[in-house]
Amino acid sequence: MNKKRRDEKPDMDPAYKGLIPWSKEEFNWVEAEFHRLRAKQKGANKSPGIHIETGIGSMDNLILLFKIFQGRYSDEVFMAHFIRHQQMLEFLSARKDGLIKEGLIREDGLRTVYQSVLIETLCVFPLTQEKLGPNGDKIYTFSYQEVVNAAKIRLNAHLN
Repeated sequence: MNKKRRDEKPDMDPAYKGLIPWSKEEFNWVEAEFHRLRAKQKGANKSPGIHIETGIGSMDNLILLFKIFQGRYSDEVFMAHFIRHQQMLEFLSARKDGLIKEGLIREDGLRTVYQSVLIETLCVFPLTQEKLGPNGDKIYTFSYQEVVNAAKIRLNAHLN
């Protein structure tokens, strides 16, 4: 019998490479819960939607998100979903202009609106693009062209 010892570290490759799929509904739940708890913490009422922020408050946001994921998911998958969520936000932020040109994101006043097929795609696609992180470590992220192609196929299927 091949039992894992408690002190053995789990294989994190599937999490780092985005091999554990997620769902758009779960992504939306996490985002709504984040905004609910953040508003409660700060006494502020920020408009719902995907939050992409940088700066001093971003560490507080990261800690809050970590607690949400840890409370929602089992030990086996919470880190995988947390990593995917962070990679999704990074991708949406870094690739926003291109995704607008592709018709997968649009600006509606001060709000950014994401095509649901884009979020669906990011929830299930593996992280196939490698890049170096700030400490020289390998980080996996989404391949822009693969995501755009798959999201457009889904978008066209929804339109037909």
